Amino acid sequence: MNPEDEVEEDGANIDLDSQRKGCLPACGWSLVDPDKLKPGDLVGVNKDSYLMLDTLPSEYDSRVKAMEVDEKPTEDYNDIGGLEKLAILTWTHLQFEQIQELVEAIVLPMTHKEHFQKLGVRPPKGVLLYGPHSTGKTLMARGCAAQTNATFWKLAGPQLFQFPHPTEEARARILQIHSRQMNVHLDVNFEELARSTDDFNGAQLKAVCVEAGMLALRRDATKDIW
Repeated sequence: MNPEDEVEEDGANIDLDSQRKGCLPACGWSLVDPDKLKPGDLVGVNKDSYLMLDTLPSEYDSRVKAMEVDEKPTEDYNDIGGLEKLAILTWTHLQFEQIQELVEAIVLPMTHKEHFQKLGVRPPKGVLLYGPHSTGKTLMARGCAAQTNATFWKLAGPQLFQFPHPTEEARARILQIHSRQMNVHLDVNFEELARSTDDFNGAQLKAVCVEAGMLALRRDATKDIW
């Protein structure tokens, strides 16, 4: 059932998120009084039946909990192991390349804004730190926050976006793209595969193609039969 196509009824709450769509009945067997529900309310549901069990206060929102700041950061660059340290930080004296670029892009525009205005230079809006886990990326960000007396928000990038799953037509196209260099059997029906992968995202559809190739290799086949 597609909740977007259903007519709204009293005592029912439609749940829409980036991963699933479903209609949550707030009927006689529900533990939540439907008369007390309003659009935007957070509710706790059974993970299997989606029966509403209780209402939740707004502070239970996982996105908000993830951004909570327990205390102001106090770290500095000397706390970062494995990186060359910035011994002296002034406008005229910047040392060591690893942290210098971060300071120039984030710290100086906030602490020495007048220099950029004098030169007519628009400073960067931010930086992207990338690399393996546990290499000091978050610690460097906390160091910048402490140095500029700024608030540090702990928020993962994917939490800022909601990507809906591809439509059936898009899934068929994604499967064709990832299998175009494969020896695909003529009997392979991409439309049927798309219909049977309703909750799959792009990465999962790619995995389907890869797994089909691996199965063909295991049985020493010359065609990938799905």
